[in-house]
Amino acid sequence: MHPFVTNRPLYRYSGGIAATGAAVVGTPGRVMAFLLFGGSANTKVEFTNDADGTGTVVLGCNVLLAQSIFVDLSQLGGVDFSSKIYAKVTGTGGICYVWFEA
Repeated sequence: MHPFVTNRPLYRYSGGIAATGAAVVGTPGRVMAFLLFGGSANTKVEFTNDADGTGTVVLGCNVLLAQSIFVDLSQLGGVDFSSKIYAKVTGTGGICYVWFEA
């Protein structure tokens, strides 16, 4: 069974993040995977290394209308964030689910 679909997942999970953006975790951590659903054309998610989304984008992804993408970074060890992990989704109706280690 895939490690993201077990009764005891390997990574912590962040609920759906929408257009307002949200801190995934308020401590250093690493993004291990994310699932992005496109609610409108050019929906995107940007992950920054801060608490409010104003910093430099460390990781980003775009998806088209009514499409989705699952990005599994666990085989690469994830993407490190030395301060905090903040995710912001742009595009009407877009949503992102994030698996992370803190």
